Amino acid sequence: MLTENEFIVNSRIQVDGLASALKRKKVSLEDVGDLIPGFVHLNDCHSHEMTYLNKNGQEEWESSLEDIREQGVDWLLNICHKDVLKQSFDKIKTFNKVDDGFGILSYYQFARKPSNDNYQWYFTSKKRFDNS
Repeated sequence: MLTENEFIVNSRIQVDGLASALKRKKVSLEDVGDLIPGFVHLNDCHSHEMTYLNKNGQEEWESSLEDIREQGVDWLLNICHKDVLKQSFDKIKTFNKVDDGFGILSYYQFARKPSNDNYQWYFTSKKRFDNS
């Protein structure tokens, strides 16, 4: 069993490796997204609109990517605890201002499935990624 610190370090290494392989066009997100045993999603850094969500994420959140995009911010407001969501957005804003392309932001989110009133903690790692 890993300690929390070891888990965070390992997650950051994996996120960085995946971003590097995607940038070098060695793999496509669709090729690996559904092999990863968690949720993989991409969001626009400015609008926060979700642009990709793997099958595991669609199953967990009981929504297709199209449904999520159609609902926009209302989807986040429906599944995320409002106080923790505000803290998450504050962390993301700060990260987007200071990130040099090499940083990885890791934090916990408190969210629930649309069909469930009970919130759960989810560990999240974010990395800025320019696919051009």
